[in-house]
Amino acid sequence: MKRLLIFDMDGVLSDSSEGILYCYRKTGEEFGRADIPEGLLRSGLGGPFAENIMRILDIPPERTMDAVKVYVSHYIEKGFDMCSGFPGTREALEALRAKGYVMCVATMMAEEFALRTMERLGLRDLFLSIRGASLKEPVQKRELVGRCLSDAGATADEAVMIGDTEDDLEAAKAVGMDFVAVTYGYGFTDESCERRGLRHARDPKGLSEIL
Repeated sequence: MKRLLIFDMDGVLSDSSEGILYCYRKTGEEFGRADIPEGLLRSGLGGPFAENIMRILDIPPERTMDAVKVYVSHYIEKGFDMCSGFPGTREALEALRAKGYVMCVATMMAEEFALRTMERLGLRDLFLSIRGASLKEPVQKRELVGRCLSDAGATADEAVMIGDTEDDLEAAKAVGMDFVAVTYGYGFTDESCERRGLRHARDPKGLSEIL
């Protein structure tokens, strides 16, 4: 029986794309990359942050943490305020909680910013825990998912991962969890999910209907 839902954040619970792209652009400018193609920037909306910034800026590993610091400074200054919610998200989450689900968040956003984002969107109180990345050491999505399982005292068989990118799906597979995709985020589309046989929701309300 499923009792735990583990949500990705960006592209599922919050729309932070405008702020993320802004910070990538500003960081790129400071590293001599003012011409980064839009498609390359958007490829950094999901997945491991440090790896993304190194790839997008085309910088060597030893400069990655310098770039991370620049990105974070822009995020604190302006990017954070660009975050917004998806319509109907709180209502959908409340419906899921009313069904008896426990809910956690596993996000590759730095944990301190993830907590602030959930508070900003008025969603923090609905989650047992919010697990995010560290600005000091690398972490994989599957590790964050594992921490959520531990927080809830649940097994992988009792949980469902909900995400919008391939990274989320791979994390679910790595720990042996079921997966539900959303197609209003940054990665999956209705067509790609149907082609692969993935259960998917077109909006937050659809999640409460599927689950």
